[in-house]
Amino acid sequence: MTSSIEAQRAYYDRRWSEAGDMNPLERERARAILALLERTGLTAPRILDLGCGRGQLTAMLSAVGPTTGIDLSEQAIEGARARWPDVQWLAGDVFAADLPSSSFDIVVSQEVIEHVEDQTRYLEIAAGALKPCGFLAITTPNRWVQERRSRAEHEAWGLQPIEKWVDRRQLCRLLEPRFRLIEIKTIVPGYGSRGALALANSPKVRRLLGAIGVGRAYDALRCRLAMGLHLVAFAQRR
Repeated sequence: MTSSIEAQRAYYDRRWSEAGDMNPLERERARAILALLERTGLTAPRILDLGCGRGQLTAMLSAVGPTTGIDLSEQAIEGARARWPDVQWLAGDVFAADLPSSSFDIVVSQEVIEHVEDQTRYLEIAAGALKPCGFLAITTPNRWVQERRSRAEHEAWGLQPIEKWVDRRQLCRLLEPRFRLIEIKTIVPGYGSRGALALANSPKVRRLLGAIGVGRAYDALRCRLAMGLHLVAFAQRR
């Protein structure tokens, strides 16, 4: 799947102009990312949010340390700048932006790597922006789950101009040259209705397990088995 940068910008201008507050999945991912940032032990770290969209997460990150958000959509950045003037905002293509090298303590990438053609280069840019031993917190849809969702589920999800999902093994392989992986996990079980997920996510099974008091344990088990909708990886620049 390919798309010109102009077509992508037009798409995201429309998408972000129509979007409202954070949805439940965005809030769940934000919680996961903020939890990872706590683990760094850094005080007032300098943070870069790649592909920041409307900027809600970026604003949350700015409470942790000085934060810069960059997004392809100029409209999204204009709106974010108006809402959160104390945050630094950049509008532009991450691949063409003149980001300062070795300057950030943490780079955050929420649901972006699947929407770029050159995923290796994208991670090289993230690594280049980080100080030595800086941290990367990244989320992306779990390809294993995405491939077991129905067409109707994907249409409701809203496919974007570029969709290059990765699974756990692929993400580890992409990270390995530039990063030392600290942790990789999945979050948000319950999505997908084909193959093994037809049984694992069966409403009857979930109701039964919930009734006997093991619903949370079952959710945790599915995430450990990489059945969560999103991959979350925490890594450190080599």
